[in-house]
Order: sequence, then C-alpha cells, then structure tokens
Amino acid sequence: MPNCTDQTSVDTGKAAELVLAAVAGHFETTNPTDLLETHNLLVCIGAEAYNLADRSLHGDGPAMSKAAFALAPEIPEGSTRGAYAALLREVLAANGGQA
Repeated sequence: MPNCTDQTSVDTGKAAELVLAAVAGHFETTNPTDLLETHNLLVCIGAEAYNLADRSLHGDGPAMSKAAFALAPEIPEGSTRGAYAALLREVLAANGGQA
C-alpha cells in the first residue's frame, strides 16, 4: 500500500473514510457530551488528515481533508460530539467503510 504522502495514487475515498473514522474515535473519547460546532469538525478533520499523511504538510493531506469533509454529514443542530461520532459511524457503515 502506498504511503499517504506519495503523490502518485492515494485513494481519496478510502482516505476520507480513514479520516472520518479517526474523527469519530476522537469525538467518542474526547469530551463526547460537549456540543459540536462546525469549526471543531473542520479542525479535527484537518488534524486527522495531517496525522494520516505522516504529519506532513506536503502530499495528500489537503486532498484527504477535502474528501473527508465532502463525505461528512451536516451537523444536526444541538448535536454533541458523541452523537455526531455515532452519525459518522453510520455513514461509514453505509458506504461499506470502517465503522
């Protein structure tokens, strides 16, 4: 499997699923009862893509972030981080990805 920083052929769909699975895990374990705001989701998606891109600002991190954000469902009003994590798991399961 190519490294996520290889600029040749990262599967952005699979990478988006990996990013969202990591975001779900983070939201489940870090302040799951806090309300989720859009900027928190954006920052977490960017951070998880950065981690999956071997903590590099070069390569596929930006593409992975964009693909993950495109796959992520809208945040329901009043949603907690934990409830949104469950929603992410449902989306991933529906797409046949990691749940």
